[in-house]
Amino acid sequence: MKLNKVKKTLLGLGLVLSFASCSAATNGEQVKNENVQTKAVKENPVKESVAKFESVFGITTEFKIIEKLTEGMANPEVKIEAKSYNQDGKLVDLRKAFVNEETKKFFTEDIQKIVKQDKTGKYFNDAKVNLDDAVMILNGKNLIFVFPQYVLGPHSSGLLEFSYQLVK
Repeated sequence: MKLNKVKKTLLGLGLVLSFASCSAATNGEQVKNENVQTKAVKENPVKESVAKFESVFGITTEFKIIEKLTEGMANPEVKIEAKSYNQDGKLVDLRKAFVNEETKKFFTEDIQKIVKQDKTGKYFNDAKVNLDDAVMILNGKNLIFVFPQYVLGPHSSGLLEFSYQLVK
């Protein structure tokens, strides 16, 4: 790996490049790297971001984004998850509450229509909507489907979300 590429990779991860870990070859060979990425993975393996959402139904949803650095990867592996709780603190399965055969068909077709009609390049041309890929959040009066990065669109920053107002 060339030194410039290593610098860009580490700067993208928010780490400082230590030139002590690199040794230059004297006969024109590429600069050798003492596994800087492995060091970065060991020192900063996981970053978690958590947000809480409150609904008008008394349900709190805890949404978590987990970014994990893995060896040999310039970009972190990103996983999203959401857990919803009622006022008593008991876990609520939003899929059982809001998604049945009929609603699953509606949400899937509606999101697929939005994806297909988009002209901005926000979504992949051949994106196939699968609600099982999304996590569900209740926020205020809205049911929100959040899809992981790269499932429907090419953008590496931000997650794709589709919001539906449940009550007026």
